[in-house]
Amino acid sequence: MKRTVAFMLFCGLLLWAAGASEAGKSEPKIDAVAPPNPAEGTLLTLSGSGFGQHAYGRVVAFIVPGVPLDRERDDGRGRPLKPVLPHHGTPFPIVEWRPDSIQVWLTSAQPGQHDLAIWDGPKARVSNEVTVTVRAVPPARAAREAGKPYVWLVHPELASPGQELDLYGDFPAPDRSIYKAAVSPLGAPPKVTVPQMLRPLELSGNHARVRLPEKGLPPGEYYVTVVKDLFRSNVKRVIIRSTTPAAWENTSSLPGGDTVEWKLVAAIRNVGAEGRQLDVLGVHFGPNQTTPDGFKRAVVLMTAPQLKARKAHYIDAHVPIPDELLLSLPLPEVVSWSDTRIRVEPQGLIEKGAVYVVVQDARTKASASNVVRITPIALP
Repeated sequence: MKRTVAFMLFCGLLLWAAGASEAGKSEPKIDAVAPPNPAEGTLLTLSGSGFGQHAYGRVVAFIVPGVPLDRERDDGRGRPLKPVLPHHGTPFPIVEWRPDSIQVWLTSAQPGQHDLAIWDGPKARVSNEVTVTVRAVPPARAAREAGKPYVWLVHPELASPGQELDLYGDFPAPDRSIYKAAVSPLGAPPKVTVPQMLRPLELSGNHARVRLPEKGLPPGEYYVTVVKDLFRSNVKRVIIRSTTPAAWENTSSLPGGDTVEWKLVAAIRNVGAEGRQLDVLGVHFGPNQTTPDGFKRAVVLMTAPQLKARKAHYIDAHVPIPDELLLSLPLPEVVSWSDTRIRVEPQGLIEKGAVYVVVQDARTKASASNVVRITPIALP
C-alpha cells in the first residue's frame, strides 16, 4: 500500500513538473521589430510580451509558405506530391532572450519581404507574424593606409563573454607591447566611447588573437579596431550574446542533407609567424583534438579534382571513406586546437590551385564537418 501511494505521488510530481515546464512556455505576442528594414547581418530586436524568461527550445525564423491542399503537383514524372504545410526556414541565432524582448542575429537573409514568427518546432508557429523587409547592402571595404593596421576578418563574429577572437589582416611591425584591440559599443563613434583595450594573446604580421573580458560587455553590437601606438585600423563588428548557442548552430549539412558534427566557416592559409600555417575556422570544435571516446580527429586537405572524384563519399557523414580513397595530400600536423580554430602546418605551402579542407574522424574516415575552400587573406 505504501509503495502504491509513493508511486502515485511520484507520478503526480512528474505530471506537475511537466505542466510547470509547459506553463513556462507562454503564448508570445510580437508588437514590433527594430529596425523594420534591416540588412543581412543586422541585430534584430523583437518587442512584445509573453516571450518567457528563456527560449525553452523555441526559435525565431522566417515563414516558408506551404503548398495548399487544393493545388495539384507532381514530381515531373506524373507522380503526385503531397501538400506542403507552412514551416520555418533556418532559425536565427539568439543573442538575448527576455520576457518582453528578443534579439536575434539576422544571418543568411535574402533581400525582400519576409514574415517572421516564433516557433516551437518546424511547423508549430506559436506567435503572430510580423513583416520584415530585408535590404540588399553591398559589402563595404575600408581603404588601407600604409603603416596602419588593417582588419580583414574577425572570427567568430557572434561571440560570448570570455571567448577568444581571431583577427586577420595586416599588422605591420607586430609587437605585442604596442598592439591592442579596442572593443566599443556600436552606435557611438569609437573615438568618443571608452573602449575595452585587449592585449593580444598571439600576434603576427597577418593575425592576432585576443580574449574578450568575462564582464563589462552586455549583449549587443560592438566595434572592434586594432590600435598600434597612435594608429587605428578600420572598424569591424562583433556581436556579444548572453545566450548559450543552440545545438543547430554547431552543426552543418553535407550535400546530401545529412547533418555533420561541426561547421567550418573558413580556412585561411599562410598565417603564423613564418606564414606556413593554416587556420581552420568554425564553431564548437571542443578543447582538444581527441574526442570524449578517445579517438582523434584529422584535418584533411584535398584538391579540386580530388573533391570532385570523392564527392559521393562526403554526402553521407556516416559512410566511412576506404583507405584506398584517402586523399593524396599529406595530413597536416595539428599545431593547436581550440573551440573555434584549428591551426595546422601543411607539409609544403599551399600557394596555387583550389585546395579544400574537411575534418574527419581519424578512425572511421567519416566526415565530421562540411568542406570549405582554403583562401588567402584578402587585402585591398
